[in-house]
Parts: sequence; C-alpha cells; structure tokens
Amino acid sequence: METPIIVAVISAIVALAAAAVALLSARGNSSREAFELARRLYADLTSMETSAHRSALEFYRRKDPVTPAETKQAMNDYFALLWQFEQILAGRESLKGQERLNGTHKAVKFLDHMVKWHVEAWAERWDEVREKTQRDLPQINTKDPILDDHHSVGTFCDLADAIIPGNTAVRNLRTKLRTEPGGSTA
Repeated sequence: METPIIVAVISAIVALAAAAVALLSARGNSSREAFELARRLYADLTSMETSAHRSALEFYRRKDPVTPAETKQAMNDYFALLWQFEQILAGRESLKGQERLNGTHKAVKFLDHMVKWHVEAWAERWDEVREKTQRDLPQINTKDPILDDHHSVGTFCDLADAIIPGNTAVRNLRTKLRTEPGGSTA
C-alpha cells in the first residue's frame, strides 16, 4: 500500500521539477527575445536612415531662411523621427506588459539606458523644431497651415516621461500642446 503512495509522491516531485525547468527555460527564451527587441529598437534609432533625419532636422533648426523644398523635407524628417520614438514607446510598453510573466524588466532597463540620451536631447530640441516648422509651414501649405502633430508629439512625451520623469522641457511641451488650437490633453 505504501509503494503506490511513494510512487505518486515521486511522480509529483518529478512533474513539478519538469514544470519548473520548463518555466525557467521559457523565461530565458523570453528574456533573450526581450533583449533582442530592445537591441533592435536601439539599432533602428541609431540607424543611418534615422541619423539622416536627425541630422537634417538639426541643420533645418539652425537655418533661416529656408526654402519651401527645405521645409517640405523637414516635415518628412520631423515625422519620421517622431514615429521612430513612437516605435520605441510601443516596444517598451510591450516589454513592460510582459514583466511579471516573462521577466523582461532587465530588457526595459537596458532599452531605457540606451535611448535615454537621445530622448533627453530631443526633449530639449523638440519645441524649437516645432515652432520653426509651424512658422515655415504656410510656405508649403497655405490652405491648412497647422502642424498636425499633437498625437505624435504626445507619444514622444509619453516616452520621455517614462524614461526621464519630471523633465522640464517635456512638461513645457505638454503644456504647449494643451494650449494650442485643437490641443490635446497629452
């Protein structure tokens, strides 16, 4: 009678050990995938294509006057960079959502560390770039000379708040978004 109980206990212990090994293996795979996503997001942010957008915006920000062609190109660069930050926020939120189940906390910390400088730098520049773009926009779009960027800039602010909480430039940018025509509550 004792033998079946001993066999059942041993079987339960083996099953629990196998489940623990499987869980650790799954977490390890998830962790690798999380770091790969973080690395890919950082690689995209520092890619030649994104670097070209950042560089073009830096030159545009400092140049006055600009031609309509330069303003049009600046608009493309402006939104391309905003959307790059939006991708980082989407990836970061995906990783944050998996923290409890898959242990992605270290990958989030890695991503935050790698993109922090870029987010801080653009938090300081974004208002100036926005103002210049808005000022130059009527030369390429006289029918609707409003820079329709509230959602994208709000998303950038969300990313910045997550990585550099309490940043004054981000707080000022959010305030400006709320007070502009069609302003958001970002």
